[in-house]
Amino acid sequence: MDQRGERPWAVLFGTNKIATVDPATFELREFTLPRAAARPRRLAVTTDGAVWFGDYSGGVLGRLDPVSGQVEEWPLPGGATSRPYALVNDNRDRVWLVETGARPNMFIGFDTRSRRFLESRPVPSGGGTVRHMFFDPRTQVIWFGSDAGTIGRATLPPAGVVP
Repeated sequence: MDQRGERPWAVLFGTNKIATVDPATFELREFTLPRAAARPRRLAVTTDGAVWFGDYSGGVLGRLDPVSGQVEEWPLPGGATSRPYALVNDNRDRVWLVETGARPNMFIGFDTRSRRFLESRPVPSGGGTVRHMFFDPRTQVIWFGSDAGTIGRATLPPAGVVP
């Protein structure tokens, strides 16, 4: 769902497409990403309505503007083989993801307002593949599960502190 709870968003797995459904008409709208080889995994929607995705096959963080259909991309610090999978946003419109192609996995933040990456941190257990993340605004903690059979916790820095 988007930040306002107005519409669901989905990755069309195995394609370079992101889709949404209009809750009033049930009309499906597909957005084709510019690179045919793109393979988005998880999505996050920030308060400006932008849809953010990690491209598993391309090693980029992407932003889809659902009004214009325009896509912007930023190469991830781990490069083309970084394999981003899990992704979540916090209540300050930062996007967090894990590069699963790196050993150990790298936990990365991106400030969507300044359009810059924050400091990367290794996942201490290595992480296997981190597939899902959940942000708890009350505690400023991101919880995540991995293929290594572990549950991780990342405590975010307080407002005003840039990691």
